[in-house]
Amino acid sequence: VFDNKTEMQVGMARLVAEYGLEFAIAERTEAAQADPNVGIICVTRRDTTGYNMQRFGAVVTGVYEGSPADRRQLRGRIRRAGQKRKEVQYVTVIPKRTILSLLFARHNSVDAMNASLEALADKFD
Repeated sequence: VFDNKTEMQVGMARLVAEYGLEFAIAERTEAAQADPNVGIICVTRRDTTGYNMQRFGAVVTGVYEGSPADRRQLRGRIRRAGQKRKEVQYVTVIPKRTILSLLFARHNSVDAMNASLEALADKFD
């Protein structure tokens, strides 16, 4: 997941150049989602709805502004009915000692608080 389209295009080219991938990398399209040769699907952070990625096993993102609901929605792209893996991975790439690392810490505290409130709501449901 990239911040914007320009970063996505640069990132896709860099992944291919640096890692010599044995599988295809593609921008999200219906064809790419269905193509078993595509091992990496790239999207922007604004592109979190309307597709299923349960054939994949990981979501890799950077730190970006956004609501906890947006981040949960993005994670839900691979963790849904049809997912065959017992576990899926969520990886966030964080540059050390930057404002982004502070933003990531804030995201985690907000996410933890929301999870706690959801657990309390479930008890009184």
